Amino acid sequence: MENKPMTLSEIHHETMGLLKKLAEICDEIGINYFMAYGSLLGVVRHKGFIPWDDDTDVIMRRPDYDKFKKYCLENEQALMPYRFMGWENSKDYPFALWRFCDTRYRLESDDYPDGGMGLFIDVYCYDGAGNEQVPAGHPLRKRQNMYEMCVSFNNDRKFKKSPKGIVRTILKFPVYVIARLLGRKYFMKKLDGLHDAFSFEESTLLNSLSWDFSIVSRKKEWYEEFTFLPLEDMMVKVPKEYDAVLRASYGDYMQLPPEDKRMPSHSYRLYKKEDFFS
Repeated sequence: MENKPMTLSEIHHETMGLLKKLAEICDEIGINYFMAYGSLLGVVRHKGFIPWDDDTDVIMRRPDYDKFKKYCLENEQALMPYRFMGWENSKDYPFALWRFCDTRYRLESDDYPDGGMGLFIDVYCYDGAGNEQVPAGHPLRKRQNMYEMCVSFNNDRKFKKSPKGIVRTILKFPVYVIARLLGRKYFMKKLDGLHDAFSFEESTLLNSLSWDFSIVSRKKEWYEEFTFLPLEDMMVKVPKEYDAVLRASYGDYMQLPPEDKRMPSHSYRLYKKEDFFS
């Protein structure tokens, strides 16, 4: 059974069980999650998954995210085969972004170590981001970009030349060596430490400071209330102001992309483990 990778429609179907478990935990400990990014777009525009989207995204506000993480780590054995996985509890885990995973599946990628994550949902944490948009050249963004680059260097199987030419390659190599010497976890901790750059309580804007630090921060008020929309056979939480959220990210979000852009954006294969599904 492991020899045949799952199709995208199979991944969507199996992800529903994982999403239901995540929602169940959130209800149990009294916190909220919100469908996010392409997953929110799918719920609103497609009334389901985007047919070519190959991952599922949710967002939690920092206080809720911390409670979710604490609960999952304290109850890790009881929750199996579900795990909230990240660099703190999973050897070779490649990202600063944590994932809620079903370990009855095996993930295989040519681009990064799998870290044992299996079927996954990306769980983004929205931190306080102050009261004004942080410009692209801001020192905080530069630090985040540098730390992410160094994490990426630790995931690369070998040194890669810069596409910008020999000079950039020469400048890149010593940074690569230092990044490998210090190790992935060193820079994961640095990224994680960015979350308290602003007070969550005093901020009117939110952003994911340690992962995907987008140029445009989101209004905190957009994530203060939720409503339910259908996804397959369950009702999922979305921001009550989902129209504003989607317009900020995608503009005219009901417009479909050109056909040549309707493709999965990640390079991985997913298999069912024989021990669980034989």
